Amino acid sequence: MKLSHRVENNICITTIEGKFTGSEVRQLSPYINTILIENQHLKALVLNFNQTTDIDSAGVGAIIITSKILAKKEMKSVLCQLGNKMRGTFEVANLDKIFPIFDTEEAALVFLNQENS
Repeated sequence: MKLSHRVENNICITTIEGKFTGSEVRQLSPYINTILIENQHLKALVLNFNQTTDIDSAGVGAIIITSKILAKKEMKSVLCQLGNKMRGTFEVANLDKIFPIFDTEEAALVFLNQENS
């Protein structure tokens, strides 16, 4: 798994590449915490899964934990570009009711920019 990010308009877009499974998911929380320390003006986080090949329950758990951390800081979090299989997993578990999910990164950014204005 590889994590990368960029910041646009006080929104952090984090891309998760490869398998988001098992013990590798433990990298997400410290990675996001470092971003939050370095960018205290952030308003929201987009987790982009366009390069993610697999996710398991540990990955879903890491997303939930990250979302809770952000909520404590009054920040929004959204997901985008989940493949059909991953999106189906989120829908079966009713997690699409908790996390806004967008087909494209652009749609996620439009939503968050409207929320922040």
